[in-house]
Amino acid sequence: MTNVIILGSKEKEKKVIKPIVFELKLVEPYKDCIGYATPTSLPAHYKNIELICRNYLGHNYDLMFAYDGERNHGMLYLGYFNDGVV
Repeated sequence: MTNVIILGSKEKEKKVIKPIVFELKLVEPYKDCIGYATPTSLPAHYKNIELICRNYLGHNYDLMFAYDGERNHGMLYLGYFNDGVV
C-alpha cells in the first residue's frame, strides 16, 4: 500500500482498538452470595461472547456471557467489552 502525505495537513489520528478483557469470573453461589474468581480463560478461547449489560449495577464492569458450542455451558464474566473485538 502506498502512503500518501499531504504537506501542511494534520495527520489523521489512528484509533487504537481495545479488545474485550475479562477481569472476574462469576462462580457458583456460596451461602446465597455470588462468588468471584480470577478468569482462567481468555476471550479468544470462546466461540461466542455476548454483551449482556454495560456498567453492570452502576459499576465500571460490563457483564458478558461467553460460550462455545452449547449456550448451556457458558460462563459469566465481569470485565470490559471495549470495542467488542477479541
